[in-house]
Formats: sequence, structure tokens, C-alpha cells
Amino acid sequence: MLRVESSQDKIRMAHFVPLHPQVVKAIQTALEGRKDDECAFGYNSFQTWIKRQKIPMSRFKGHFVLGDLRKFAEQRGDIIQSEQSNRAYVLTHGVSGVDWRHYKHPLPDTVYDVYMKYWAEVSFEFQCGGLVLHPDFSSARATRCVRAAFSTDNRLGQSLVSV
Repeated sequence: MLRVESSQDKIRMAHFVPLHPQVVKAIQTALEGRKDDECAFGYNSFQTWIKRQKIPMSRFKGHFVLGDLRKFAEQRGDIIQSEQSNRAYVLTHGVSGVDWRHYKHPLPDTVYDVYMKYWAEVSFEFQCGGLVLHPDFSSARATRCVRAAFSTDNRLGQSLVSV
């Protein structure tokens, strides 16, 4: 689980975000040697790195931007019929009403369990410099790609995408 502090969220809502086991495996190399409370990457640095990669989208003419992840989560959530309340909490979409302010405060274990109920069977592929990594991210080249994506200098011109 990833804890998003209120200072890190657009609507200033602290919440937990479950990470798919494949995503955890992919980013483990970037987290090696870091403390639990240490940032894995700077948001602006990562956003800049993503924009520079000009990662082409497969279903429309254009390039991947970070906002596409939220859109994907919403649209895929509809397809797999994931539980709407949990999805709203994770994405912090439509959570400004009275019920959210006073009644709905899901616990991390519940958020993760509901997430995995719907997303466990979803598979991700990562492409890095022409190498498709699915679902085993153990090669040395894969490690370099992940570290490049999550480093603060982002000098390596590899591309890391989720499909």
C-alpha cells in the first residue's frame, strides 16, 4: 500500500493506494536501500521524464501523460465492474460529499482486499527500450529501466510504460 499524504493530493485528502503485485515487483529495484518514509521519486521529475519519452498510445494518436493512469483506472474499473466506493477513495474522485467527510473512512486492509478482488487478474506489460517485461522484471536491463524512471536525474533515455 502506498500512503498519499494530504499535502500530496490534489484535493488534500490523505488516503491509501493499493499497488498491484506486478507493480510492486517492477519498482522494488528503485526502492532498494531507501527508508520507508523516503520518497521514491520527485513527482515533477517523474512527470518530466514521462513527457520526454513521448510514449505512443496504442488506441489513439498521442503520447502518454500521467493523467492517463487515472483515466485508465476509471475506465478499466467500469469494465471489470470494480466496487465504485473503493475506486472513488483510491482515485479521490467524487469524495467531497457529507458521507465521505463524516462516514466513509475505509481501512487500508479493506481497501487492498477490495482492490485485489477486482484487479488481481489484470496483467500489466512494461516496455523498456524495445524489451517487453511481463510479468518477470528480473533482468539487468529491466532493473536499469526502472531505476531510470524513478531516479531524480532521469538521464537514461529508456521508456517504461504500462499497458
